[in-house]
Amino acid sequence: MIHIANDPVNFRAPIFPVRADGKPYESDIKVMGDHWWGTTTVPLFYRNPLAGDYQDYVGGTYHATEMFNFFGRLSDLTDPKKHSAEVSVAWARISDWLPWMKMRGRAGQLYFNGAGVKLDGFADLPAGFRAAIEARDPIYREPPPVDDQRPNETSWTYFKKQMDAAQKK
Repeated sequence: MIHIANDPVNFRAPIFPVRADGKPYESDIKVMGDHWWGTTTVPLFYRNPLAGDYQDYVGGTYHATEMFNFFGRLSDLTDPKKHSAEVSVAWARISDWLPWMKMRGRAGQLYFNGAGVKLDGFADLPAGFRAAIEARDPIYREPPPVDDQRPNETSWTYFKKQMDAAQKK
């Protein structure tokens, strides 16, 4: 088993508080009283980094969908005295088998479902999470810089790096 350790997962440009053209970022959030929520669906469809030169002939594409729902209080977002707002998130993903599963195109899919809240920092995570991060992926103690230009890491590119490193040993 290989853990999913996608670092980084970045947007290509900052999206808040202004767009690349300098105009204010506009979000398609819904508001009811002091509550706001926003939904984002991210269809993933790209060339599988594990496939070879003939992947177009053998179906070497990766296809998944990630669905995010964000929730919070409007008063947090609109208070000019606050530099941050409380946010909750629900996340779901439907994807192909992960490469370490060696399922070789067998029928079926994975379904991930998670929820979370924005924390003030690493120390606010439950002790078990902190211990796992310290042991396996200490890079996650701190978020990447806002201007991080590294390309996105995916489950597939991370797996490939791990396998390539193991084969070199």
